[in-house]
Amino acid sequence: ITIKINMNLNLLYCFDENYNKQAYVSISSILKNSNINLSIYIVHKDPESFAIYEKMLRENKNIESINLYKFEIPDLKFPNLENKHISLATYYRMFIEDYVPDHVDFLLYIDPDVICLNNPKNEIVKVFNELNKSKNIISARELGNKNSAREIYERLNLKGSGYFNAGVVFINYKEWLKKNVKDKLIDLMSSNYENILFWDQDVLNLYFDGNF
Repeated sequence: ITIKINMNLNLLYCFDENYNKQAYVSISSILKNSNINLSIYIVHKDPESFAIYEKMLRENKNIESINLYKFEIPDLKFPNLENKHISLATYYRMFIEDYVPDHVDFLLYIDPDVICLNNPKNEIVKVFNELNKSKNIISARELGNKNSAREIYERLNLKGSGYFNAGVVFINYKEWLKKNVKDKLIDLMSSNYENILFWDQDVLNLYFDGNF
């Protein structure tokens, strides 16, 4: 398949009530700068707290759907959350296959504090088409490699060509489901518990290890 310019974009957000306003501004900034039709999937700690923002977003003609899911907290220990400004919500996206329906083919994950300043349509189409042709499950921006991010590489025992920033991630969701990514992420998180510093970003990099 080739993803077309007049596409319907599936956007994924994962957050709690502390980021309701930021997520609203983030989604609004995409709507303001493009005429892409958006289907939005939100995994949330307390979906009802987002209701007022959802109502305002639904007034935009380019909103196809807003799908809110309440995150069911699994009986797991999550690394590096005690006395931190980061909440459990950072780990929600490891569990997306429990929420996002399997008819979705591609997802664009965006952190709720990411703002869109220009029309992203052509870039999004380009990246998704490249991802679709590749053998990779995700596309993301490299943050460092074994030379520039030596501490991260040694701490996580990474072997691959790059460590990525997980703030904006293009996901081939069909492949994600096929590879049963969730269970593998949980296993890696548990077996590397003491070494995880940058939360789910470290866990994702452990799994993909340069294959992005």
